[in-house]
Amino acid sequence: MVPVYLLNDGRTGSTWESDRGLLQSGRWHHVAIIVDGGPKIITFVVDGRLCDGGQDRQFGWGRFNPQLRSDMEGLTGVVNMNQVVPGASDYDYGLRLLMHDLQAVIDGLLQHEDDEIVVYDIHFFGTNIDMKPLDPWVKVINGKPNYTPANLGYLAGGFDGVILLGLHARAGVPDALLGHNYEHDILKMSLNGLTVGEIGMEAAIAGEAGVPLASSSRGPRLMWRPILSKHTCRCMF
Repeated sequence: MVPVYLLNDGRTGSTWESDRGLLQSGRWHHVAIIVDGGPKIITFVVDGRLCDGGQDRQFGWGRFNPQLRSDMEGLTGVVNMNQVVPGASDYDYGLRLLMHDLQAVIDGLLQHEDDEIVVYDIHFFGTNIDMKPLDPWVKVINGKPNYTPANLGYLAGGFDGVILLGLHARAGVPDALLGHNYEHDILKMSLNGLTVGEIGMEAAIAGEAGVPLASSSRGPRLMWRPILSKHTCRCMF
């Protein structure tokens, strides 16, 4: 028997469990759970004993470990396609805007020397991120490899949350800035009967992998509603 703690505010979720073998059926136990918002650590104390990982884990505490999905059309300062299309006239400036927003998020997340972040570049060819200035604890997935049921959208590595950076409104939203659905010839995407854009689809993919959506940074004129993770997808061309 192992107690599991689930922390969820409706947007962000994280779980951690105590060391194994400490609880016995038919006996009273005192279990305390410590959630420290500074270092983002969850620890268990069972019958006055601080869980240190036991024989199964190196540490007895858990920490928030996010993955970033990075797009460009919803970044700070992006207002036209010339800033986001490789080879276009303002693309170099768009890359600087990308690194500005990305570095701001990374700086906010990396608070301790053993924090880790994985960034999946989902924009265009997936070769937009300059890795030279990034912290050594940041890993980048380049080339936009395909999501498959086997890799669960590259979220099968035990992530505690996914952050969507620089995404945008779906196609068809009135007055939206650079709204589209992955490719500009995809006019509509439907998920469980609800019309969604890239944020809704990426959140559902994360939900299918058991990873909560922690945060979404996006352009204006965007509507968000919760979506069940078990889904069917239809694209209209």
